[in-house]
Amino acid sequence: MADSSVALYQTNSTDEQKHWISCINRNAALLSAAPLAAGVGSQFRFQKPLQPSHSSTLPATKQLRDQQTRLDALYTELNKVQNQQADKGSSESEVKYLEDKEAYLVWEIRKYELYTNTLDDLVALGARKFNDLQKVVEEDESRDSRSLLSISPSEPGAYFTSSSAEHFESSGDLLESSQPRSPLSPTSSLPNLIPMSVHRFPTSDASSSRISS
Repeated sequence: MADSSVALYQTNSTDEQKHWISCINRNAALLSAAPLAAGVGSQFRFQKPLQPSHSSTLPATKQLRDQQTRLDALYTELNKVQNQQADKGSSESEVKYLEDKEAYLVWEIRKYELYTNTLDDLVALGARKFNDLQKVVEEDESRDSRSLLSISPSEPGAYFTSSSAEHFESSGDLLESSQPRSPLSPTSSLPNLIPMSVHRFPTSDASSSRISS
């Protein structure tokens, strides 16, 4: 854990154990915030930095950069401590201080290496999923554009072909159609109804309708 404590989990299988470890590491990497500054005193005794009281709210990409910056700072500080340990003129309290600090830095480096590796895999997985989704969307758009039918008014209807065109006649004085037409024309919202000729019936005047007595 972040405070160097150890938590024990009992699982039923190795796969379940790996799943638990992966979930814990992923959430710890996403939610871990930078520690606060350590206390300052006149005694040569190492004090660990205070743990933050709130979790991180950064997205995965920014959290990864923040953890990498923290990891680089830990490596720099560890090299400085190791150079100080090489000095033979240090007192016993100074040696103890440097040893405790070195142990803390090594622990933190291991932790942040795990965090950065976990976040790196998580960001890479998200990028692959995004690219796969984008490819699917592009393929769907390309397929839809190829399957669109032309509805230009200048194009004839495809319901009847020229080889099967026939004249339509009717005993009810219907007009003859010399050109094949489709049941639905692109230029009209109504079917191609062939108009009927108007029958004019003779009108009888009033004098002829009277019956002579």
